Amino acid sequence: MSIRVLGNTLTTDAKSTGTQALGSVHKEEEDEMNSDDRDFILDILNYDMRPIFSSLGFNVEGGEFVYAKKDKINPAQQIDIVQKLSSMGLPIDDDYLYETFCVAKPDNYKQLKEEKEVAKAAFREQLGMQGNDDDKKKQDKNTDKTAFKQHLRSFFGLAPDKGGALLIDTLYYGEHCSCSGHSHFHNESPAISFNVVQAFLQRIHNKPELAEGIDPGLWSAVVKVINEATVEGLSQSNAASTHDEEFYRALRHSNEVFAAFKVHSLAGEVANKLLDRDGKLKPFSQWVDDVKGITSHHVGAWLRTEYDTAVIRAHNAADWREFERNKDILPNLRWMPTTSPSPEGESS
Repeated sequence: MSIRVLGNTLTTDAKSTGTQALGSVHKEEEDEMNSDDRDFILDILNYDMRPIFSSLGFNVEGGEFVYAKKDKINPAQQIDIVQKLSSMGLPIDDDYLYETFCVAKPDNYKQLKEEKEVAKAAFREQLGMQGNDDDKKKQDKNTDKTAFKQHLRSFFGLAPDKGGALLIDTLYYGEHCSCSGHSHFHNESPAISFNVVQAFLQRIHNKPELAEGIDPGLWSAVVKVINEATVEGLSQSNAASTHDEEFYRALRHSNEVFAAFKVHSLAGEVANKLLDRDGKLKPFSQWVDDVKGITSHHVGAWLRTEYDTAVIRAHNAADWREFERNKDILPNLRWMPTTSPSPEGESS
């Protein structure tokens, strides 16, 4: 009966010899039969029934019967598509997400959205990301460069009295750097502009020795991305924006050190591709093409992962801070002995 009506058995009946691949083939056959059935009914409505509807007084001029098609969406695949488009910087309408994934939109949506933006603004202020763009434009660029050099002058320099030991002095042991800028993202997607990457590569090509240090422009761009991820993570936690300067300073400091290592790693990788087989400097365009796989990973897929990781870590850090703050009145952790039959060390 299933074969007679549906043209197959594996879309409705369970067979011991059936496989997922075979079931998919049967499903395609069934879809083709359903499409033929729909076309058959449409032909009856448009060619046989239209005169009857017209004789009954219905206005059928200029119209036709059609099926309202709605694409079948695999939610997991659709979410992956949305995330990839978002990571490319494409703005996505919230209403589209609610409709696509059949999620009820809150009645107080606008209020919740505004509250979240207010919370993010407060966290940006705590992280030192807020500022007046007009004032920033008035700053002397030479002063900015000097401050950056002073802040990172020895990050990967050789110590003169340590026999070649690496120094990570200023960032690793110093204060928060205020040169990371004030601008931030509003689409919650990591993005570093093409111009920033191009300028970074141009500086490395002009002076290969710069690859041994940290590029200020790209470093600032990475810090902005990771700082914004931190803001997103903090806003997702239950922690309120407070004046816990030590906590926010630690977050800023961690983001800046990570960005420095990331930029230094990228600079070293692309610098290794500067010379051709004869040991001569490659033309800029050829070199850029040779390293595009490296740069696209660092400022593309890897940056997306680093952004997502920073969101999670900031969220967890804020939650842990709350645990510590409320440990006297609301204990959240308790030491439990291991259930392992052969415990090691202090775990027992």
